[in-house]
Amino acid sequence: MEKNITQPNIELNSDGSMVGKRFSGNDYKGGYPSPNEGKETYREYYERVEKLSDEGFHKGDLSWGDWYDYCYGSPGGGGQYVSDYTIGRVPDHAWVTHEDELEEEDY
Repeated sequence: MEKNITQPNIELNSDGSMVGKRFSGNDYKGGYPSPNEGKETYREYYERVEKLSDEGFHKGDLSWGDWYDYCYGSPGGGGQYVSDYTIGRVPDHAWVTHEDELEEEDY
């Protein structure tokens, strides 16, 4: 006798998480740490997310945009040049790209 086993409808987000499920789990009762654009620095946002992660927030629940803001505030995490600027108010000259380091003769 064959059993008819049905699979639940599982939808995945682009990051591999399940739609409607959080990495933080049910034990985490805190809120989502949205960056305060124009009001806090990247470093302040990074430190706030770190504090919440100590309380059970899983960084996997950050959106891609918020993840970048978080990384820009981390020491050596890609944003070491902009970490002390206010989110959303970084002058163009502060961003460092790989191309900036190349000399013309490297082309």
